Amino acid sequence: MLALCAVLLFVASTVVVVAGVRVDRHRAATAADLAALAGARRLAEGRGPSCAAARATAEANGAALARCRIAADFSLHVTVRVPVRSWPGTVSAHARAGPHRSTWAPKTP
Repeated sequence: MLALCAVLLFVASTVVVVAGVRVDRHRAATAADLAALAGARRLAEGRGPSCAAARATAEANGAALARCRIAADFSLHVTVRVPVRSWPGTVSAHARAGPHRSTWAPKTP
């Protein structure tokens, strides 16, 4: 009986930790998306203002901006990190915002 209780406790705690990490991963993805969109709004002003807007938005969503860069296609790429609440460590997420450049997209006049 004691062994069964120990196994159930282990399984339950594992489920809680994994669920917590998944929730924090979704939080990181949301923060990265919002930070990229906020920074892309200010792309015309340059890297400084756009990355500052991305950083402020990431921090407002409980994340830390780990990387911010403007790509050659004039899109903003950001990476954020969020601390995991149920396990020591962080999860990260990457997002891109800016003009859509694709080979299959129809050309606009």
